[in-house]
Amino acid sequence: MIKSAYLPLFLMCACMQPSDPAAAQASNVREALATEEISSLQDFLLEPFSEPLGYSMVSGNAIEQITKRYGAPNQDTAQRYPDPTSDAVLTSRKLEYDGISFVVGTSEVGSRSWIESIEITGAQHLLKHRLAVGARRDAVVAALKPEKFVDTGEYLAMASSISEERTDTENRPGETVRVEGYFELYFYFDAADKVKKIMIESVGH
Repeated sequence: MIKSAYLPLFLMCACMQPSDPAAAQASNVREALATEEISSLQDFLLEPFSEPLGYSMVSGNAIEQITKRYGAPNQDTAQRYPDPTSDAVLTSRKLEYDGISFVVGTSEVGSRSWIESIEITGAQHLLKHRLAVGARRDAVVAALKPEKFVDTGEYLAMASSISEERTDTENRPGETVRVEGYFELYFYFDAADKVKKIMIESVGH
């Protein structure tokens, strides 16, 4: 039996869209990419880091893996919000490090935590295909080979649904659990056409 579930959504609007004021066109980007399924992006979005972070949507181990790699954050802020699908109360935490920050959702029930967004501004954080802050626009397109993307000049945007399956060894041994999510990927560019910021966001679709 396969149990399927979507990742809980991070409802704080400031983190649901790119933070740059000039990127208010995000809703148009979302509409343009809403039906796109790009298999070349799925592997990247499931594990974007060159040195794997080890985060699993099924295991819900975001905080564990983030703090294991980066240690205690420079800043850790939290805000509570209601789960739209139940009576539970969820918490979003923003963990800020040098050149990278994570927005992580947590539930009062159990110990699961999931990544809602990642913002990278430091060149020391290397992603797959040797992509990082400082990469050129043509290198991004060549590395990810998206079949469909939005290029506003200020940023490139692409998106894909992703899913992960694992056998549940704790709650329901032997049952296959599938977790699905929809993610958008943004590369912002400076005047020299080099990446100045990378955003990965989980959104509804």
